[in-house]
Amino acid sequence: MLHQWRCMVVFLLVVHIVGIAAVPGPFLMWTGYNSLTAWSAVMRIDGVGDTIYDTMLQGDVRANILLSNFFSVKAGIAYDYSEGLVFWTDPLHKVVYKASFNNGAVDPVYSEISNSVEGIAVDWINNKLYWTDSSYNWIMVSDYSGDNVHTVVHTGLDRPRGIAVHPIQGQLYWCDLGDIAKIEKSNLNGDERETIVSESENVEFVSRPNGLTIDYDENRLYWVDSGLKKIMSVDIDSSFYTVREIFEEETFIFPFDITLDQNFFFVGDQNTGRIWAIDRTDTESNSFATFGTVNPIGMTYYSEWRQEKPQTESNCTINNGGCDQLCVGDPGGHVCLCKHGFMLASDESSCNVDNHHVPGHQVLLSTEDSVCRIPVDFVHVTQPVNEVCFIHGIQATAIDYNYHQDMLYVYDNTTKAIRRTSLREGEQFEDILTNMSSVHGLAIDWLANNIYWTDSGDQSIYISKLNGLYKTRLITANIDQPRGIAVHPDQKLLFWADVGSTPSIQKSSLSGRQRESLVSGEGLYPTAISIDIINNRLYWADSYANKIEFITFDATQRGVISTTSSTILGMSIFQDHLYWAEDLMVTDFDHVTGDITGTTEVSGRPIGVLAFDKAKQVLTPGPCDIQNGGCDELCIPTTAGAECLCSDPKSQTCTPVARCPIHFFSGSMTDSCINTPGYTCRFDCNEYFVPTTVSSLLCQQNGEWDIDTDSLCKLDISLELFLLVGDTQSDSGQIFHINALSPTLEYVPLPLIGVRNPIAIDFDYVTNKVYWSDALLKTINRASLDGSNMEIVVSVELEVPDGIALDTVNRRLYWTDTGTDRIERINLDGTDREVLVIGNLDQPRAIIVDNDEGFIYWSDWGLVPKIEQANTDGSGRRTLVSSDLGWPNGLTHDKTDHKLFWCDASLDTIEYYDLVGRTRQRLITLEGDDAHPFSLTVVGEFIYWTQWDKTQLQRADKSTGSNVVSVGHQIFERPNDIGVFSSSFSTTTVASTTKQRTNTPPPIMTTVAEEVETTETTRTALFSGHETLLQTTGESSTSFDNTVLTTTDSTTKTDDSSYAKVSGTEAVIGGGAGGGVVVIVIVIVCVAVLCKRRKATRHPAKNDEMYCDIQDPIVPTSPCKTVYDPKVGNVQFVYPADSNYNTDEFAPSAPPAPVPQPIPDDYTTIDNIYDNNYEMPVTDNPTYMSLRRE
Repeated sequence: MLHQWRCMVVFLLVVHIVGIAAVPGPFLMWTGYNSLTAWSAVMRIDGVGDTIYDTMLQGDVRANILLSNFFSVKAGIAYDYSEGLVFWTDPLHKVVYKASFNNGAVDPVYSEISNSVEGIAVDWINNKLYWTDSSYNWIMVSDYSGDNVHTVVHTGLDRPRGIAVHPIQGQLYWCDLGDIAKIEKSNLNGDERETIVSESENVEFVSRPNGLTIDYDENRLYWVDSGLKKIMSVDIDSSFYTVREIFEEETFIFPFDITLDQNFFFVGDQNTGRIWAIDRTDTESNSFATFGTVNPIGMTYYSEWRQEKPQTESNCTINNGGCDQLCVGDPGGHVCLCKHGFMLASDESSCNVDNHHVPGHQVLLSTEDSVCRIPVDFVHVTQPVNEVCFIHGIQATAIDYNYHQDMLYVYDNTTKAIRRTSLREGEQFEDILTNMSSVHGLAIDWLANNIYWTDSGDQSIYISKLNGLYKTRLITANIDQPRGIAVHPDQKLLFWADVGSTPSIQKSSLSGRQRESLVSGEGLYPTAISIDIINNRLYWADSYANKIEFITFDATQRGVISTTSSTILGMSIFQDHLYWAEDLMVTDFDHVTGDITGTTEVSGRPIGVLAFDKAKQVLTPGPCDIQNGGCDELCIPTTAGAECLCSDPKSQTCTPVARCPIHFFSGSMTDSCINTPGYTCRFDCNEYFVPTTVSSLLCQQNGEWDIDTDSLCKLDISLELFLLVGDTQSDSGQIFHINALSPTLEYVPLPLIGVRNPIAIDFDYVTNKVYWSDALLKTINRASLDGSNMEIVVSVELEVPDGIALDTVNRRLYWTDTGTDRIERINLDGTDREVLVIGNLDQPRAIIVDNDEGFIYWSDWGLVPKIEQANTDGSGRRTLVSSDLGWPNGLTHDKTDHKLFWCDASLDTIEYYDLVGRTRQRLITLEGDDAHPFSLTVVGEFIYWTQWDKTQLQRADKSTGSNVVSVGHQIFERPNDIGVFSSSFSTTTVASTTKQRTNTPPPIMTTVAEEVETTETTRTALFSGHETLLQTTGESSTSFDNTVLTTTDSTTKTDDSSYAKVSGTEAVIGGGAGGGVVVIVIVIVCVAVLCKRRKATRHPAKNDEMYCDIQDPIVPTSPCKTVYDPKVGNVQFVYPADSNYNTDEFAPSAPPAPVPQPIPDDYTTIDNIYDNNYEMPVTDNPTYMSLRRE
C-alpha cells in the first residue's frame, strides 16, 4: 500500500488602504474572477486606448487592483464620474454595491437581486442605476441610495444580460440572449419599447449578444456576440436601423463585455481570460493580454469624456423633478415612478400606498382557510420571509387569476362554489357557479375569457364564460378522476391530469377534441400540473413515485427534476422558476440551471400554489375577438378557427359550430378550404411526403373529416434496403434515410421533432420504428419513420447513452452509458430494466447484439481501451482486443464473413477481428490529421463509414480496404452513427459518440455561485496604488500562466526549477500613487491529505485533470500538462479538464491525442498505477501518475 501525503498552502492576501484620493482617469476598469481561489477584484489599466494598446504590444502591462476580496464574484460594473462612484453587482452574495473614490467607503445599494444579475448601467445625468436580472427576467431602476427601486421592464424578457443607458436621449438599451436573441430599447421608464434587431429576422446580425456600449458622440450602439464571434454596431440616431459588422475574431470563446474610448474598443473574453484592445479605425491592429487565472467579466472605460453633462441641469436634479420617490429621464424631460408597494397618483408625481392584494410578482398559497402571498424572489430577500394572508374563511382547492380583469378565481370547498373577487382591498367575493361537486383544478383562458375546471365527482371537464354563463360539459368520455388542469391560450391547448383507474396526463384542443395522451402507465399518480408557456413544457408532481417530472408538449423530452417526501398538491411557473409546496415548505426550482435555489417555511399547509406573473398573460389576436367569433354563446379558439359551443342544456337559440382540422400530421388543407360541416376540401402533403389518395375530404357534423387524415400522405422512402445516419447539426439534430439501392444514394431527412444530438441508431423491422439515443437530451427514443408515434423509451438514470442495440427477436433494447459506466437492457415495452455489466468499464461506447450466437459485443475507449464480448445476460465476459487501440468508436458485425469491424477515432484506422480464426487485421489507415471516423456498417462487398471531417459517406472494399471514395450527397455537418436495414431483415450495426461539451460556458455568476460556499463575507478593500506588473515577451498576443504576488518593491523572478513543467509569470505589488497605509495579512493553511490506494472500478478519463508534484512541499499543487505512462515509458502531454480544447480545432467531446515525449532526466516514477487488479492511487484530484524531481 502506498500512502501519499500532499500539503496545500493557501495564501490569503487582504489589503486595506485608508483615505485614498479621487482617481481622475482615464483608465480601463473591469471586474475579474479567479475560480481556483474564489478571489474577485475590480482592476484597472491606466491610460488612453493608444497607451494601453502600446503596452500590450511591448508586453509591459500594468494592472492596478482597485478593490479585491475572497469569496465574492464581482460581475457587472459601471460608474458615475462626476460623483466619483463605482457600482458593481455581486451575484454570489446577491447584492449591488457602490464604492466612493473620494472616501473609500463601500456600501450596499440593493440586496435582493438574484444570482443572475449580469448587466448594470448608470444614468449619470439623473443619478439612477439600472440592472438586468436574467433569473426573474426583469430590469430594475434605483436611485444611488437604493431606497427607491422600481421594475421598469417585466414582460417579454428571456435572459436579459448587457445593458446601456443614453441619458441625453432618455433611452435604455439591452440585449436578450433567450431562445430568440435580440437587442431592444425603451424610454428610461420602460415605455415605448422597440426591438432593434432580432435573431428571428436577422440571424447574421445577432446570435448570443452579451455586452453593450454606446458611443455618445456618434450615437452608435455596439455589442459583442459570442455566437457570431463578432463586434456588431447599429446607428441609434435614425429611424431605420442599419447594422454593421465591425470586427470578427475566431478565437473569441465567450466575449462577455465591451467598452470603448475615442480610438479603441476593449473586449473581455471570460473564457480565455483575454482583454482585447482593438483599433476602431483599423481593426486589424489589435492585441490582447491575459492576467494569470483572473478572467474578466464586466468592463467599462472610466473617463470624463464618456460622461459629459449637458449645459442645462437635469429636471431630476432640481427638487427631484417634483417626484415623491423616483425621477427618471425621458425624451420629453422626466417621468415620476414609485417604488415597490406604492402606486403613482393621478397627479403623476405623488406616490400612494398600493392597496392591491398582490403588489408586484408574488407566489399565492391557498391553505385550509386562507389565501396568502410571498414574494417570488423570497430566496434572495435578506429579511425573514413571512406569508401575508389577505383572504380568510375559504378553502381554495383550486385557484387562478385574470390579470387584465384584476380578478382572482377560486373553488371554495366549503361552499362548493367557484367564486371570484377583485384583488383590491375591501372587495367581496362573487359566486359565479354554485352546487359544484368536487373541483380539484381550474384554469383561465384570458384570450377568449373562458374558464375550465375539472370535477372528479361527475368525471367531467367543464367550460363556461368567466362570469359563469353557458356552463357545459366539454369532456366526458374516457375520463375518471381528473385533477389538475392548465390552459395554453396562445397555442390553443388544454392539459389535464387523471388519477383514476388508468392514470394519465393528456392534452387536447381547447374544444376538447384531438386528444392525445402525453404520459401514462403504471406507477403514475399526477396530483398537480403546471405548464411553462415560454418553453412549452409541462411539469407534474407524482405522489406515488415521490418525484417531480417534466415533458415537452410534443413528448420528445422527458425528465425528473426533483424528488419529494410527501404529496404535492400545488405547483406553478414564474419565468425561470418552478414553485411547489409540500407540508409547510415552499420550494423554488430554477428550471434553466436545474437547481433548487432555496426553500422557505410557511405557517399554513398549502393546498394550492399560483405564481402571479404580470408578464404571463399577454394579449394576442384570436378568432374569438370580433363578435364572439360569430358564436351565440361559447366561442372556443382552435387552430382550425372559432368553434361554437352551447350551454347544457342546449338553448333553442344557440347553434353549435364545429370545425374540421386544417392541419394534420403530414400535411394540411389547401388555402381555399372551408372547414365547416358539409363542405369538401383538398389537401397538400408536406415535403418528402406523397399522397395516398386523390379524393377530396368531406367535413362532417362532428368536426371530423370523412377520411382518416393519418392515411392521406406517406413518407416517400423505400424500405427494401436503406441506411440510417445520425447527424449533429449547428442548431439541431437530424436522422437521414438513404436509399442503399439508389445509384446516387438519394436521401430523405426523417421528420422527427425535437432531435438534438442523435448518437446511436437502430431499427426495429417488426414495427418499422427507428430508435436513437440523444446525448444532449439524455434520452433513448423511438418513432415511426414518418415521425409519428414518437416516444421516450428511457430517460431516467441515463447520462451519456453512447451506444444502443436492438434484440428484435426477444424484444429487448441494450445500451451503453459512458456517464454511469454501465451496460443495461430493458424490454421494449418498458419492463424489466437491468444492469448487465458494471465494473472495469471506463468509457463503454458501441454495442451490438448477435441473436444467432447469443452474444453482445462492445467497445471501450477509456484509459485501457478494449473490445469485449459477453453473453446477452452479461455473463461469460471476455476481452477480444486490448492492444494498439486509441478510441475504438464504431462496431459492426459482418455475419457473412464472421468478422467484427471497428473504427478508431484516435488512430484514424479501420480494422477487423476474425471471430472464427481469432485473428486481427488492419484494413484502412485514413488520410488527414482530423479524420475522426465515427461509425461503420457493411453492405454487400463494401464497408461504409462516417467521418467527422467529411460531409459525405465514405466507402471501401470490405475485403481489401482499397478504393476509398466519398459517396452520396454532401448533407452532413457532423455525421455520427450509420446502419443498414431492411423491412425484411436486420443487420447488427452500432456506433456511439464522445461526451458532449458546450463551447459556450454558462454564465459565470451561476457557475461561481455553485463553486463558492461561504457563511461570511471577507472584508472588501478599496484602494489605489496597488499595482501588478506583468512581465511579457513583447509579442502582440501575451498570455500568463501564473501570477505570483510578492510584497517587495522590485520585480522578483520566480525560480523556474521549483516547478514541474509549469511556467510562472512574476508580478509585483508595490507602492503607487495615492499613498496610504498597507496592511498585509498572510494566512498560511497547510492541509495534509492522506490518499489511500483502493480498488477502482473506473480509471481516470483522458480529459481528467492532471497534477504534478512540486519539490517544494509548501507550494500548492499546480495543474500540469504532463503525465507518465508506465506502459510505454514516456511522458505524454495531456490537457487538463479546464483547458479549452473543445473549440473548432478539436472534437467537441474528446481531447486531442497525446503526443509522446521523452522522460526528462530529472524525473523518476514513484509508483505504477497499474497492477493485475487494476488498482490505482485515489486522490482528491485524479492522477495518472505522480512525478517527483530527483
